[in-house]
Formats: sequence, C-alpha cells, structure tokens
Amino acid sequence: MPRLSSPSLIHKTLLLIFAAIVFGPLAALFTGLFKALAAGNFSLLSLALPTGRRLVLLANSLSLAFLVAVSAMLIGVLVALYLWRFKSGVGRYLRWLIILLVSLPPYIHALSWMSVLGRLKIMPAEGFWVSWWVELMAYLPLAVGLSLFGLDAVEPVLIEAGRLARPDIETLKKIILPLAFPAISACAGLLFLLSLMDFSIPSLFSINVYALEIFAEYSATNDPIRALLLGAPLLALAVIVIMFVQRSIRSAALTISRPAGREPAFLIFPEWLNWLQKSALMIIIIQILVPLISLIASAGSLKSVAQSALQAKNEITFSFWLSITAGLLCLAPACAMAEELTDRGTGNYWWFLVVLALVIPGSLVGAGLILLPVGVWLPVIAYLSRFLPLAALVILAKLRRTDPLLVEASRVHQPDNFSGWWRVRLPLLGPGLWAAGCLVFIFSLGELAATIMVTPPGYNTLAVRIYNYLHYGASAQVAGLCLVMAAIFLGTGALMLLIFSSGGRLIKLGAR
Repeated sequence: MPRLSSPSLIHKTLLLIFAAIVFGPLAALFTGLFKALAAGNFSLLSLALPTGRRLVLLANSLSLAFLVAVSAMLIGVLVALYLWRFKSGVGRYLRWLIILLVSLPPYIHALSWMSVLGRLKIMPAEGFWVSWWVELMAYLPLAVGLSLFGLDAVEPVLIEAGRLARPDIETLKKIILPLAFPAISACAGLLFLLSLMDFSIPSLFSINVYALEIFAEYSATNDPIRALLLGAPLLALAVIVIMFVQRSIRSAALTISRPAGREPAFLIFPEWLNWLQKSALMIIIIQILVPLISLIASAGSLKSVAQSALQAKNEITFSFWLSITAGLLCLAPACAMAEELTDRGTGNYWWFLVVLALVIPGSLVGAGLILLPVGVWLPVIAYLSRFLPLAALVILAKLRRTDPLLVEASRVHQPDNFSGWWRVRLPLLGPGLWAAGCLVFIFSLGELAATIMVTPPGYNTLAVRIYNYLHYGASAQVAGLCLVMAAIFLGTGALMLLIFSSGGRLIKLGAR
C-alpha cells in the first residue's frame, strides 16, 4: 500500500516527537538509574528481584491477570461468534454498544459492583474473586470487540468453501478459528498485561497487587528510580508477552480487507454451542445493565446528579481542557506513526515499540515524567505518552480502508508533494483523525495511574476525585460523578464511531 506520507523531513520529525513523548518517561528513568549506578548505589538493584512479600504479590498478580485474560477471552469469543452473524437489527446495535463500553474506566465498574454486592449481600464485597469478577466485567467489551475484529478478517469465500465439504462446526474449528487466531491470541496477551498493570480495581477491593507496590513505593520515598526497579519484573513480562503477540497484532491489523457490506455466513452450530453462546450473551448483557442501573439508582434524582457535577465543576473543567489538548496534540505524531506502521521494513521495529507502549504501567509513566522539565504540561504529556499508540492504531485502521489509487492520482495531478498531502490525503484520513482525537480525549478523561502522580498542587482531575471518593465507599455524590463521566464517554464514543463509520460524510456535510 502506498504510504500516505507528508514530506519526508516533517514525517521523520513527527516520528521523533512520537518516540520522545511515548518513551521519554522510561528514558528519563533509565538515565536516572545509570547515574545512580555510576555513583555506586548498586544496592538498589535488589529491588528488581521480587523476594518475600513482593514475590507473593507478583504471584497473586499473575494469577489474577491469567484468570481475567482466559475467562474474558472464552466469553468474548462466544459472544463475538453470536454477534458476528448480524449486520443489521438488534445484533448490530448490541455490537456497537459493546464497543462503546470499552471506553468506561475500570473504577466505574468497581463502583457499580460495590453498590450491587453491598445491596444483595450474596458475597463479600472484597477479596480476590470479587476483584476477578469486576476486572472481567471491565475488560469483557475489549475481548468481544477484538474477537469480532478477528472474525471479520476471515474471508467469507473460505467459509463457504469449507461448508461445502464439512459441517459448520468443522468449518468453525478448521477454518474460522485458526484464521481468527492472530487477533484472539493478541487480545488475550493484551488483556493479561492490562490486568497485570492495573491496580485501581484490586486496591478498591482490598487486594494487594504488584502494580500497586510501584505506586506505594513512590508515594513513600518520592524516588522514581526505586519505582522503576520495582516495576522491572512487570516491564520484563511485558516485553516477553509483546514479543509473542506483536506479530499476531500486526498480522490482524494489516490483513483485514473484507469489503464493507459483505455478509459473513450464517452458520448452524450444535445445540450445546448455541447454549454456550446464549449464556455468554447473558453475561455481557449483565455487564451492560449493571453499571447503568446501579449508577442511576445510587445517584438519585437529576437534581442530585446536577449538584454533584456543580460541586466538581473545577475538576470537570480542568479535566476537559487537559483531555481536549491531548486529543488535538496527538493527531500529527499519531498520523506519522500510522503511516510508518504500514512500512514492511521499518514497520517491524515500530510495531514492537507501539504495542509495548500500550502496556507500560501508568505509575512508571508518571514517575518518569516527574524527572523531565515539562512543568504544568505534565498531565497532558502523561496522556499523550499513554494513548498516542492507540491513536496511531485508529488512524492505521483508516489507512487500510483508503483506496491506494486515490493516493497515486494525487501524486500525478497535484503540483507538489505537500499540496497533494494537504488537499487529497489529509481529507481521506479525516474520519480516522477525528476518531483518534475522540479516543484520546475519552481515555485521557478517565486516566488515573499517571494522573494521580503528576497533577500539579492545587489542581485535581475528575478521575482522581472519583477514585479518592471510592475509598470511602459508594455514595450518591460519587455515583452522580460517575454517571456524568459515563455519559461523556458514551456520547463521545458514539460520535467517534459515527464519524469513523461514515467515511467522512458527516465531516463533508458540516463543511458545506
């Protein structure tokens, strides 16, 4: 596919900016570590080897992450198989709703289930298994969405050919699942790492995990280098997992080419598999309804919700400005990186780095940024460092849907390279840029792990305010704030999907 690139110098500059923002915090931490070692502080290295209590924490974290990844993928694949057959009707809307729920931060699910378990009293509202269930609910939409992505990459022609010779269940086992396996395995690896790096849900349910130890160590010592060394085992695990799944992620992202409007085959499965699919679908419906009903019931009247939002107006305003700024600043470097990822040569190295950047612990990002001279821009840089890779992948998805003949035509008929890029290629990427900006805005608004470490004194974000309130139990005020945040997330996510799926028609209509 021809590269939709800007002039070479601009492209390379934007790639350097991308790398500096995403990996600058880690680079600052490693620079500080080398200085400490050069000064003879070799005793610090013992922190990188988990022993005693930290070894137990790491084992607990690995167990929780493994259970979350396996259970989420089993349910996610079953739900995806059910929804995959529907391109219209209720199935289509449920598919989009599940994708929208990816944007909800884990602590909103935590609040919802805190409230439900507290009222039903069917099990203790804390502990390992409650933490596992809430994390499963938080990451289940991502498992379903990426499984659907993998199934959509399977060519219908191959499915029909298999159905001519074998029963549908054999076609599923021998053709569909093997071809969808790159996306499914990559999703399982990402879910494992996301669960391993998150401390928000376990900490709310009184479970100590290794990721929380990094944050606690920095809070106690104010030493970023100690935080880096404590996080070394998690970084090592992330590198190992990414080495196994990054090729699958790249394969899934670069080979999906099914034209829009081609229907997947409606397969007929045995009754036992249909029962499993419907059971998994009931779980995802519970996952959708519990946050909605619980937040509405706990928040009380609209007046109470409005009062909660009014009391947090400073945090809401501050969060909006930071998130909007991050959403705008991400576009140029993310666009350059998306173009680079399509390169069959250098793209190999960038794919590894981009996927690795997705799972760097937020607490390490925050600790590294404190060492950099970026001042009041710390939260914005933290958001960009964490979510620029996501923006690049969204723009890459749009690049893969762009007709290369239009690009070649711009090269022939435009007077110069920059004019062709500005008048033809940039408008083609318009929906992808809008979607990427919306995505970074959403995730920045809900970001917690790095924000809680780098927010300037005297300021606070809505996510940090909610998280601090959650430690005192679910209340009407925090439920109202979560309801406001959920409405913002779902509304922005719906706009993002609408613009992206419209292929730019809405943008063109608004420009007239």
